[in-house]
Amino acid sequence: MTAILSKPLPVFDSSLTGLRGAAGDLGETLAFLSGGARPDPETLARLCQSMRLLQGWLIQQAALIEGAAIIRAAEVGFAARHGGSHEPH
Repeated sequence: MTAILSKPLPVFDSSLTGLRGAAGDLGETLAFLSGGARPDPETLARLCQSMRLLQGWLIQQAALIEGAAIIRAAEVGFAARHGGSHEPH
C-alpha cells in the first residue's frame, strides 16, 4: 500500500518490454504536460499509474546504487586503514 492509496500498486515491470512501455508512457505524459491534447480518462489513469510505478522503481534503483556506493566507500576505508586493497569477494 502507499500513503496516498488504500490499495496496493502493481509491481513495476523492469523487463526490456516493460521499460520500453514506461518510456512510451513517459513520452505521452510529457507531451500532455507541455500543452498537448488531454488524454481520455482511461489513458490518463494508465499514464498516472505508470508514472507512479516508474517513480517508485527509480527511487528503489537510486537507493540500491547509493547502498553499493556506501559499501564500496567502507571497503576502501577499511583497505586504507589496514594497508592494502580490499577487493570484495
